[in-house]
Amino acid sequence: MSYSYYLVHGLALKAYFRLFDAIYPARADTSFLFWLLLPAMFSLTLVPSAILFLGIERRFSLKSFKRTARAVADGAIDVGQDAVADASTPSVHRSP
Repeated sequence: MSYSYYLVHGLALKAYFRLFDAIYPARADTSFLFWLLLPAMFSLTLVPSAILFLGIERRFSLKSFKRTARAVADGAIDVGQDAVADASTPSVHRSP
């Protein structure tokens, strides 16, 4: 969900702060209000990120990878013996 959060958190914060500014306009000293709102705004940014992750990313990105891996394992997709052997054995790259 980190990529979904990265994509949406700025937009969500902008929308929440514009809404908050319409309700409670900024005053001269708002440092206390900043620290009070910080955890609440962080929590609120999780909502649109979760919606994006569940609605788009998990449905299309992650599922297609699982389908492809299952098709390769079942033999429906021929990737060649070298690719199968490389995928089944972990490799360690060492520099000389």
